[in-house]
Amino acid sequence: MSDVTSGQDMQMRIDAQRGEAEAQGAGNVVAVRHLRGATEFRGRREALIASGDIHADWLPTERLPGQRVRATLRARDGGRDVFVRRLDDGRYCVLVIQTPAERAEQERAAFARFMDEVLRRHR
Repeated sequence: MSDVTSGQDMQMRIDAQRGEAEAQGAGNVVAVRHLRGATEFRGRREALIASGDIHADWLPTERLPGQRVRATLRARDGGRDVFVRRLDDGRYCVLVIQTPAERAEQERAAFARFMDEVLRRHR
């Protein structure tokens, strides 16, 4: 069972690194990482807003590179915490903490994918 999970972890890391490399190379690409309990978005301000996942007011415009800023959205799903950090290259890293309902749904979906993979390997 650990071979399946370690293989999935490795693939997730490779996908995250590929997405981050693409975001560094192109101004219109947003790298997305699904973490346990949160989603991380990395990219330029315009690309993040254009993605529709990030609200413009989450991204302060006049900040020093590396300075952390915390903003809170309480408009949907019972409220979310949003952590924003401007990277040295001018991109933003936005960490959106999931609500308990979103976290439970993500865990159910991850378990279903895991079981599908286990059953597929044993056929």
